[in-house]
Amino acid sequence: MAFPKNFLFGTANADHQTEAYDPEHEDIWDLWERDQGLKPRGKATDFWNRYEEDIAAAAGLGCKLFRFSIAWARVETSCGNFDQTALTHYRELADCILKHGMKPMVTLHHFVWPVWLERDHGGMLGEDFPDLFARYAEKVASGLGPEIAWWVTFNEPSQLTFGYIKPWWQNRYYMPPGLPQGSSVDAEAKAVGKLIPNLFLAHTRARKAIKHQLGDSAQVGVNPLVTGFPIWLQKVLDWTACHRRLSEALFKFTTRRAIVNRSVKHDYSTETKTGWLNWAWRFWGTASLIANSNWWYLGISGRLAPELCPKEAIGAQDFVGLDYYWGLPTHRLHCFRLLEDAAQGRFLRAPVWPRGLYHALRRFSRWFPEQELLIIENGCPPSANNISRGEYMRSHLSAVEAAIHKGVPVRAYNWWSITSNREWGHPFDPNTDFGLYFVDLDHDPNLTRLPTAEADLYKKIIASHQT
Repeated sequence: MAFPKNFLFGTANADHQTEAYDPEHEDIWDLWERDQGLKPRGKATDFWNRYEEDIAAAAGLGCKLFRFSIAWARVETSCGNFDQTALTHYRELADCILKHGMKPMVTLHHFVWPVWLERDHGGMLGEDFPDLFARYAEKVASGLGPEIAWWVTFNEPSQLTFGYIKPWWQNRYYMPPGLPQGSSVDAEAKAVGKLIPNLFLAHTRARKAIKHQLGDSAQVGVNPLVTGFPIWLQKVLDWTACHRRLSEALFKFTTRRAIVNRSVKHDYSTETKTGWLNWAWRFWGTASLIANSNWWYLGISGRLAPELCPKEAIGAQDFVGLDYYWGLPTHRLHCFRLLEDAAQGRFLRAPVWPRGLYHALRRFSRWFPEQELLIIENGCPPSANNISRGEYMRSHLSAVEAAIHKGVPVRAYNWWSITSNREWGHPFDPNTDFGLYFVDLDHDPNLTRLPTAEADLYKKIIASHQT
C-alpha cells in the first residue's frame, strides 16, 4: 500500500464510552441507560484518570492523530455556568497528545448532551439550541486553544435522528431522548423536521464561534456514519432526499394507528389501501432521508430544501469527515437485515464491504473537490460476518489506498478504537469490542490494557509507511 508522506494514521475514543460515570455530571445517555434498562457505563475504562496511558499506547503504535471528545455535561454544569477545572483537564489531555508527537482531534458532541439542556431547553429540538451549542463550542475553543488541529461538531449527525424516529420494525428508539410512548407518525416527522435544520444551524454557528476564537486555521467539520450501498441505489436515495420535502419524504400518507395491547385488539377491517401506502412511504422515506446519511453533505453542498438545510449552513465546513463500517453490494442486498444486526449491537454479524468505503471517498471528493477527506472512524470487533479484524483492517486500508491512487485527497484514517469501551448500553462481549487494546470491563478491577494482535498489525502497517 502507498500513502502520502503527510498521511495521518490515528485512533480514537469518546467521553461517555470511556470516562467513568459521575453522578454530579450526568448526561442524557446516563438517564437513557437507566430508564431503558441498558448496561450502564460504570467505571468504563477510567479514561478521565488514565488518559496518559492510552495516549502513550497510541503513540507507541506510531499514530500521529488522536481523537477524543468533550463531555458537555462536565464542562457546562448548568446553563451558562462553565467549570474551568473540567476545561483545564481537557487542555491537559490535549497537551499530552501533543507531547507524544500526535495531533489532537476534538469532538464537541459525541451522542451526549447535558440533562439540563433536555429538561429546560427542549434539547436539540429547542429554538435556542443552535446558539447554546455555539456558546459551548466557543468556551471549549477558548479553553483548549489553537493547537487543536481538527474540530468535529457533531459525531454522526445522521444517527441522531434515531432518537426521534423508530425504524418501523422496532418498538423502541435506538437512542435518547425518544418521544413519549404512543407518539404518532406525524409527531416523529415533526420532531425530525426540527432536528435536522437545528443540527445544521448549530454546526454552522459553532464553526463560526470556533473560528472567531482561533482564526481560520481551525478546521471544523462533522463525520456522518456512511453505509456502503451500490452506486445505483445510492444515487436513487440521494435523488429522493433532494426532491421531496421532509413531510413528503418521510410520511406521504397518515393513518390513525390502532392501539395494540392486552385490552385493545387491532381492527384489521380498518386497513385500507391508504394504510399500505402509508407503510410504503414510511419505508421509502426512512431509507431515502434518514437511513441515507448523505443528507448531511447534500445539505452542505446546497442540494437539500432550505426547510431542511438553512442557507447559512451551505458550504460551512473545512474538511469532509466520515465514519465507515459496513455495507452491502448489489448481490447481497437481500441480506439487508444484517445492517439491523449492527444497529442492535450484534456486530459479529455486520456485513463487511470495503469497496463501499472506496465509493464514498470518491463520491464526496467529487462533491467537495477542494477539501481534504478524513476517515474519522473505521473499525471492527474480533470478526464480522466471518471476516477477521486483521483482514478487515487490511482490506479497508487497501480501499483507502485505491481512492488515493485515483486522486482522492484522503488525509487521515482513525481506527475505532484505542481500547475496549462501553458500547452505548450494550453488554460487553466480543460483539461490541472494537479495541486495539483489550480491557476486561466487567471482570478486571484494574482495567489492564492488553494489546491485541491487531495492535501489532496496525503498528506494522504504520511503520511501513513512515519511511
